[in-house]
Amino acid sequence: MKKQIPNILSSSRIVFSPAMVFARSSPHCFAFIYFTVGMTDMLDGYLARKYHWESKLGVTLEMLADATYFLCAFIAIALGAKLHMTTFAWFYGAAILLCRLISVILIRLKFKVWGEMHLASMKMLGFLVLPLFPLAIYLQRIPASIVIFYLTVFAIGSLEQLVLALKLKEFDSSCKGLYFIYKEKKKNKELIAG
Repeated sequence: MKKQIPNILSSSRIVFSPAMVFARSSPHCFAFIYFTVGMTDMLDGYLARKYHWESKLGVTLEMLADATYFLCAFIAIALGAKLHMTTFAWFYGAAILLCRLISVILIRLKFKVWGEMHLASMKMLGFLVLPLFPLAIYLQRIPASIVIFYLTVFAIGSLEQLVLALKLKEFDSSCKGLYFIYKEKKKNKELIAG
């Protein structure tokens, strides 16, 4: 039963994320739900890796839970705050989502698993986004420059995952990114040469 704790946490994120949409008119309530549900995102992966409770189901649930969480937070902001998004930002965001979708489909076709990689660039985005959604609800607006900045960080992570999905021979959900793969290869070459 303990091995299922990460899956239960991911499932709870799927179930409770829509509450953010309904709580958007109360900034304190929204922030509480946002951070509480967000903590399950940190906990599920941490527990799965620490205690070796990883599973294909867990990888899939994590991907669905993350998508549900951010979609609901975005909907709450779109309905409850003024997003100052230019036409460019909407197309930019749509192109990034398309890239992300292509990489997820490619991972499914190539590796026979529904999942995403836990890239350092996407972890950085998570930490950057953490205060953004509650702040947007409190302030009732997000300037266009901040929207473009977040979309750019998301684009980097999405493109990196697409490149990795094309290059890797095996799916590794704990892959940290291209830089880390390069660093590991360089280290291995030095060990062989030394």
